[in-house]
Amino acid sequence: MLSTISSALSGLLAFTKKTNVTSNNLANTLTDDFKKSRVTMKEGSAGGVDAVVEKVNTPGYPIPDAVRQTNNITAKESSNVDIAEEMTNLILTEKGYKANLKTIKAVDENLGTILDIKA
Repeated sequence: MLSTISSALSGLLAFTKKTNVTSNNLANTLTDDFKKSRVTMKEGSAGGVDAVVEKVNTPGYPIPDAVRQTNNITAKESSNVDIAEEMTNLILTEKGYKANLKTIKAVDENLGTILDIKA
């Protein structure tokens, strides 16, 4: 049962990291030349979850020369953050977070039942 809690806790930490990365991406949506990051979940040690952060180097939309000169902008492209994609990631992250919380709650209830039986 403790390995189940450990796995669920590592999942919670991984989803927390994913939330932080998505939040950073959203905060920098209007930052020119910003490159978004992505979190990939991988199997970790002892059945846990590792969250690996990687930069996504796809180009953003080009900023026209006229706009750059008029507004004194040195960047050649906007950020590559897609708000719809980031919001979808937040919804999926929320579901994963809740699933791991339910796992911890179920184990807690089972441990409570076992302790009640032995008492």
